Amino acid sequence: MNEKILALLHSPHPFDTYFKSVFGIVEAARQLIEFAVPKEILKKMDLDTLALASDTYIDEKLRKSMSDLVYVCDYEGGQKARICVLFEHKSTHPGRMVYPQVGRYLTGAQEEDVRQNRENFTLTIPILFYHGEDAWNPKPLHSLYGAIPGELARFIPAFDFFVVNLQKMSRDEILAIREFSLLRNIFLAMKRAWDDNFFRKHYRDIVIFVDENVRDEALLLLFDLTWLFVQHISSLKTEDFMEIATALPQPQEQKAKTVIEQFREQFEREGMEKGIEKGVKEGMEVATEKSIRQIMLKRPQMPDEEIADLLDVSLEKVKKVRASLQQS
Repeated sequence: MNEKILALLHSPHPFDTYFKSVFGIVEAARQLIEFAVPKEILKKMDLDTLALASDTYIDEKLRKSMSDLVYVCDYEGGQKARICVLFEHKSTHPGRMVYPQVGRYLTGAQEEDVRQNRENFTLTIPILFYHGEDAWNPKPLHSLYGAIPGELARFIPAFDFFVVNLQKMSRDEILAIREFSLLRNIFLAMKRAWDDNFFRKHYRDIVIFVDENVRDEALLLLFDLTWLFVQHISSLKTEDFMEIATALPQPQEQKAKTVIEQFREQFEREGMEKGIEKGVKEGMEVATEKSIRQIMLKRPQMPDEEIADLLDVSLEKVKKVRASLQQS
């Protein structure tokens, strides 16, 4: 099974995992970059050289609020450009905190350049993806300093970032996207797929990926990931998904049914494992209490502290058994 499917299947954070999985596919990442970056910069990027890097510049403090994907491509003049796609976890907008967060992130990228003994810092272009429910309109960093005398302007940190603000995009605006067909599906999934009625009505727009410039295996992987993501966040039952799957064209119908079965098997297996774990734990509890009782009956004068030390159990448990034995 594909590692992206496995990661999403086991993920306690489906939105974050789905985002990293789909935009870890280079064709989807390319469309996101083309969507977010102005044309005057895009024309200087050689996106045919776009490649996913294994780097991350998220430190422990940032991990609670962001995750990232790092891409590298050639830039005009023989330079390399590092495009970092940052995913904002929170459903509420980050407010002014986003500026020190992005600043810390860029510092992490510079520190990596220093560790790698690179002669120059690598040009880093952050793209912040926001999908929260609160309205958010980030302003240029320098405007947040108020009226600054001209001679002090050079002390204002100089960095910027592009924003993909899913919250501002209506359903109709997303459905109208034609140039970036992969993004249309992904944006719809992240914005409205939790709405069962919406998914029933627009499931084809969400899960069927069509783009003649994208590899077939990438399109099918995007289908798998999106179908599984919807199963994670939706309250629809397995029978509902089977019904919808039957209405899909081939080969999506069989792929959907396979993902449904994988999803169901995983949760059944996890349920069995939890049941076994619970049974073992309860059995050990019974055996421990029985051992404590036997010692107390054979050696009633033995202090509770010695019993706890002998059996390597808590003193509280020993006292509880003592009290129960005295009552009986």
